[in-house]
Amino acid sequence: MFTGSPLPLKAERGVFRAQPESAHSKASAIKRFIKDFLN
Repeated sequence: MFTGSPLPLKAERGVFRAQPESAHSKASAIKRFIKDFLN
């Protein structure tokens, strides 16, 4: 989402933390899917 963004990692993390929990869950699900796909 923030790829190529000039924002510092701290600000990035702050913005992400401000988002609903569903966004975090979705990211985790995507990571899990990629992990399973590679394995």
